[in-house]
Amino acid sequence: MGRAGKGKQAAERPKDDDDALLDAAIAENVATQKMKAQQPPEEEARGKEPAAAPGKALTKEQIIQKLNSVPTFCLLNGETNIVGLQDPENPKFEVCFWMTDALEAKEMLEAAVQNNPEEVASRLHLGVTPLGLAYALANGWMETSFYGDMRLRGAREDTANVTEMLQSQVAAQGMEQASWQLPVFCCDELQTPQSMPMFLSRKALQEAWVVSGRKLSELPQQAVMDLRVLVNQMQTDAFAWHTL
Repeated sequence: MGRAGKGKQAAERPKDDDDALLDAAIAENVATQKMKAQQPPEEEARGKEPAAAPGKALTKEQIIQKLNSVPTFCLLNGETNIVGLQDPENPKFEVCFWMTDALEAKEMLEAAVQNNPEEVASRLHLGVTPLGLAYALANGWMETSFYGDMRLRGAREDTANVTEMLQSQVAAQGMEQASWQLPVFCCDELQTPQSMPMFLSRKALQEAWVVSGRKLSELPQQAVMDLRVLVNQMQTDAFAWHTL
């Protein structure tokens, strides 16, 4: 059962508001990406930190900025207070989730509403956090007043069969295991000298493949890695990470 943290009071909000929030967040992210694609290079770069040179490691700030183009969804109490839920693996502890799948985030909200009294449930709603900020919090790059475990969570269908493989990747990199894994998918055939696309779901990769003019039946095997492993590599000069 979810427990809402202490915070300022908020008026009851209809359930439709949460659906509208999700739709608006997704639409805003799509619109932002389209605007970036339409801007001339010099206008897009104005006021931003210079992109890393080819083969140059990215700083944590640059990594966060890149990841921030992706929205995640979390459960809030009031306007800004993140909600801790009972850890399904250890009920003695609380955990908060930032979810990349909007529909599963709505399921989390519905379950929390059903399992809390009306005075608490009426204040629960979904909030949007940029992935870079969520990663920084969940990975300990930033401090937070939340007392509990913080995790990123991808779509169930994408994580169900790859958890052990992602954990082995983390071990191979000499990194400590985390309480969460977030798979990232890529395909060499979609990469160009100017672009290294990465996807947080197999479905998104498949859609990009079809949009590029190829047949879905011709999609080759995709590579998958844990987000923490990718971020670790982004701090090396192995690739031209500014194209990611």
